[in-house]
Amino acid sequence: EAVPISVSRVNQVDAGRLDVEMSAMLKEQLVKVFSLFK
Repeated sequence: EAVPISVSRVNQVDAGRLDVEMSAMLKEQLVKVFSLFK
């Protein structure tokens, strides 16, 4: 079955938002790790 364009578009937006949140969390973790080494 073909997925409606509107549904797939919403899923893409959610995935993009998740990517942004995940990368932000990873950056915070990296900053914490690097601050320990200084």
